[in-house]
Amino acid sequence: MGKVVIIGAGLAGLTCAKVLKQGGWQDLLLLEKSDGPGGRVCTDRVEGFRLDRGFQVLFTAYPGVQRHLNLSALNLRRYRPGAVLVKGGRLFLLGDPLRDPASGIPSLLNPLASWQDKLRILQLRAQLARRSSEQVFRQGLGGEDTSIRQFLQRYGFSAAICEHFLYPFYRGILLDPDLDSSACLFAFYFKMMAEGPVVTPALGMGEIARQLAGHLLPEQVRYQTTVEQILVQGGKVRGIRTRAGEEIAAEWVICATDALQARAWQQTLLKQVSVPIPTQGRAVTCLYFSAPFSLTRGGYIHLNANGRGWINNWVELTQVSPQLAPAGQHLYSVVVLGDPPLAEEELVQACRQELQVVFPKAPLQQLQLVRMYRIPFAQFVQPPGFQAHLPTAFSGIQGLLWAGEYTHQSSIEGSLRSGEQAAEWVLKSRGA
Repeated sequence: MGKVVIIGAGLAGLTCAKVLKQGGWQDLLLLEKSDGPGGRVCTDRVEGFRLDRGFQVLFTAYPGVQRHLNLSALNLRRYRPGAVLVKGGRLFLLGDPLRDPASGIPSLLNPLASWQDKLRILQLRAQLARRSSEQVFRQGLGGEDTSIRQFLQRYGFSAAICEHFLYPFYRGILLDPDLDSSACLFAFYFKMMAEGPVVTPALGMGEIARQLAGHLLPEQVRYQTTVEQILVQGGKVRGIRTRAGEEIAAEWVICATDALQARAWQQTLLKQVSVPIPTQGRAVTCLYFSAPFSLTRGGYIHLNANGRGWINNWVELTQVSPQLAPAGQHLYSVVVLGDPPLAEEELVQACRQELQVVFPKAPLQQLQLVRMYRIPFAQFVQPPGFQAHLPTAFSGIQGLLWAGEYTHQSSIEGSLRSGEQAAEWVLKSRGA
C-alpha cells in the first residue's frame, strides 16, 4: 500500500481523503496552498460577520451529501421553500404549500403564475419522483437533452412564470443568463429541492469543509503548501515537488485543484488529451451588505422578476441564521450574474437603487457594503449532453487521478462525487 498525495483541500480532495481513510488507507497526505480547508466552500470572518465566498446553499437531498456529511452535526438552518418574486416594487410569494402550508393562500393568489403553471409544477414533481437521482441527472425525463429554456417552453410553462420565476431562479443556480445549460440539470435540481430542504450551516458553508477535514489526522494535512510540479517518470507518477523545493514520493497523486490548474497539468503531462478538462467558466459577483434593520420576513430567496437591472437574486441571510452577523446587525447577500464592468462603488450604488424601489421608505443609505466577491470561474459551462464529454478520474498516466467537479457536474454534489470516485479507483487497485 503506497503513499497517496492529494493536491487541494476543497470538497473533492477532502472527500477523497475521507473515503480512503474509511477504506483503511492510512498513508496519505493532503496538501493545500491556502491556510484552511474548503476552497470556495469557505466562510470568511469579516468585522464580526460570517461571509461565504459567494452565495451558496446546500441541497440536503444530494446523494453525495447523504453519504458523506453528518447533517445533524452541522447545525443546519433552513431556507423557506419557494421564492419571493419582486416586480414593479411589489413582492409576490410563490411557495411550496406541500412543505410550507402557511404559503398556500398567498401562492395560490400570486398573479405572476397561472393555475395551469402551478399544476404543471405539481405534475413535473410527480414525474421526477418516479425516477432515480442518477436517471434524472443523466436523462432528465427521457429523450434528447435540450437547453433549459427549450425544455420549459416544450413542457408548456407560460411565458409569465418563466420570466417571473423559473428563469431568474435557475439563472441563480447555474449562473447562466441565457439558460442554455442542460435541461437534465434543471430536472436534477428541481428533484433535489422537492425531496429535501435547502439549508446552510448556522455558522456558514465553511462548516461543511471543517467537518470533512475532521476525518484526518493533523499529520495528514499540510496547509500553505503549494505544489509546483507533478513528477512523472516512465509513464508513471513518482510524486510531487512543492514550491519550496521539497520532493514527496508517492505511488498515487490525486489532483483535486480547480479546473484551470488541473487543465494546465493535463496539457503539460499528456502529449495527447482525448477529453480535456473543461475551462470555459461562468462568473458571478456577490455583494454582502449589512444594516441595523431587517427588510424581510422569513428566509426566502428574493428574485428579480422585472427582467432588467443588475440584481438577479438576494436574501436576508440573518432571517435564515442570525449567527452570521453580530448582535444588532442584519446581513444581506446580493447576487449579480457575471462580472459587471463597474467599479465597486458604482455597483454598490446601483444595487442600493434597485433595492430602494422595493423598499422606498427604508433608509438604505445605512445599507453598508461588508465585502464584495468577484468570482470569475464559479462554475464550468454545462450545455445539453455535457455529461458525455467530461474526463473520468483516470488521467491516462499510471497513478495520476483527477478529482474535481469537472469530472461530474459543477456543484457540491459534483465535488463530493468526484472525490469519492477517485478514492474508489485507488482502493480498487489494492484489490487488483
